[in-house]
Amino acid sequence: MDEFTLVLQPLDKVSVMAWPDMADLMLSVFLEKSRLVNLFGKMDYAAKVQAGYTSGLTYTDRPWYLTISRNEDIPTMGICVRFSAHAYATYKEAYKEQYQADMDIAVFLDMVQDSIYTTRLSRIDLTADYFDYTDEHIRTAPLSPDTIYTRLKDGNYVVKNGNGHQSIRNMSGIDKGGAYQTFYLGSQKGKTNGFLRCYDKKAEQLQTMGFRYNDALNCESWVRFEAVYRHDYAHQITEGILAVKTAQELSRLIARYICDKYQFFDVNTDDVTEFTSDLLGVAAGSSVAALGMTSPRDNTLRQSIRYLCNGSGLYSTLFKAFCIWGNDADKQLMDFLWRDYERYKDTLIAGKEPYKLRELTAWLQRHMAETAKYTLIDYL
Repeated sequence: MDEFTLVLQPLDKVSVMAWPDMADLMLSVFLEKSRLVNLFGKMDYAAKVQAGYTSGLTYTDRPWYLTISRNEDIPTMGICVRFSAHAYATYKEAYKEQYQADMDIAVFLDMVQDSIYTTRLSRIDLTADYFDYTDEHIRTAPLSPDTIYTRLKDGNYVVKNGNGHQSIRNMSGIDKGGAYQTFYLGSQKGKTNGFLRCYDKKAEQLQTMGFRYNDALNCESWVRFEAVYRHDYAHQITEGILAVKTAQELSRLIARYICDKYQFFDVNTDDVTEFTSDLLGVAAGSSVAALGMTSPRDNTLRQSIRYLCNGSGLYSTLFKAFCIWGNDADKQLMDFLWRDYERYKDTLIAGKEPYKLRELTAWLQRHMAETAKYTLIDYL
């Protein structure tokens, strides 16, 4: 499971006048039951909230996105809780570290239940990750979104739902460098109940240095199928998740919900593809693996370091100095840059560059706590 949005609704109808007090009570109960404050501290007022809402809370000193929003004038909109994928991964890791217990979406939903409000998902992204799979027609090639989408366009693959019907009307791909790294099945417009995104997760994490960058380094290929369910589908999934009792049951449920709408068939054999067959196997209860914990590393500083190495021209400039002036010229240039940096650092410490210092302080506020969990050597 990737990201999700949860909506809390008051159990009884609430007037506009009574809504502020009820919203405060609901928020207080939710924060206590979710243990967010215990794990991450007090939340701050959010400058940006979910669409349609007017105020909210967030963590301004974190690199991930978690907001709790409300509309002051419309009680029926309830309280909207949005976890990004990075925030959810960090929450699970912090919960396990502090309480020595595994956390997943089923445990979370059960934990935050209360008699004063109802809970239902308004969006949930369910994922199936294929690590180091090979193409079933070209065994020397890795499974890729490009070959899957090309076969869909050519009519060699079709997508059916759990009832065997072809229900996909919209299909689109993103061509990058002559290959499709991402494709979509179904409409992404807000009123639809869902769509499927298939993409090269390894390439995405390497390009963005995302919080699963290390996972991407440790595999040859990584294809992700991400079923985004909203509205009615998300509401139904809420009930299903609340009924499960174990991580294995949750794995089966997630696999089943993906397969309910998206099964890939090879037209030439009229059989499901190998990657769909494996997912159906998980849904049926065979080869079930517990949901994995991800290490939500903040790679923002590493992005800056990588840019210095590969994008800024630093290394090529050092080499130019070496070619022009010979041995140790590149080191002399580095020594000059270090002395120049020391002057820059002293200027900042003395408070002589308030604008630059504000920018750096804002960056540190968001990223320092997460990055400092590692030693510099481990981080590099």
